[in-house]
Amino acid sequence: MFLYFIPLVFVLLILLHAIFGVMLVSRNMRLNALTQAWNKYDEQRKQLENFKQQASLFSQDAQSVQGLMGRRVDWSEKLNALSLDLPSGVWFTELGVRGTEFVLRGSVVSLEKAEVPTINKLVETLKADTRFSKDFSGFSLGPFKRKTAGSFEVVDFILNGTLNK
Repeated sequence: MFLYFIPLVFVLLILLHAIFGVMLVSRNMRLNALTQAWNKYDEQRKQLENFKQQASLFSQDAQSVQGLMGRRVDWSEKLNALSLDLPSGVWFTELGVRGTEFVLRGSVVSLEKAEVPTINKLVETLKADTRFSKDFSGFSLGPFKRKTAGSFEVVDFILNGTLNK
């Protein structure tokens, strides 16, 4: 009985070997077909990769421009605020910006002899005006110079501001 069992095992092993061989050949054929299909789209993949790189560069440029736009100062808004906040008897003689330093020179005349309080009122109004003060980290008043123009006393002043970075 054992003698009949050995040939049956060999036949079974040969049959399994043949089945696995056919499966292996089938898998290799499928792999080759998929590899050919993959290689057929090589040029399109390269174009897609180039597009992704260009889009990434444009995105970085757009972010850089957006950052610069966010840090820019709208000077027309500042000049309008200066005009609207200007007290009676005050005029500006010079307005300049160098780097992060803002310099405003002006003069004031007051019939009530209240030149310094008028200057202080201007500075406080500008500090409170968010349209003007939002881009500045601080303001300071420079020295005052008193002079006489005809029968009026005029006070020259300098207002310095530091722009936010």
